[in-house]
Amino acid sequence: MAAVGSLVVLGVVVSVPGLSHFFGSRPPGPAAWTIALASAAGSVLVPLAVRGAAGALGKVHLQHTCVQPAG
Repeated sequence: MAAVGSLVVLGVVVSVPGLSHFFGSRPPGPAAWTIALASAAGSVLVPLAVRGAAGALGKVHLQHTCVQPAG
């Protein structure tokens, strides 16, 4: 959610004429918006995929672990 909030703030700062002039920016073109949206989506989706993969590996590891009786 922080990525979405950051993207909204970026959009406001670069789109509002007074703010964009104050910060010395100009409105981004289609390529810049594509990069911003892809980065925001990646920052949300990549950690979810990593957690899912780690969880799946953990389950496989636990299922195939043989426990030897003590003795």
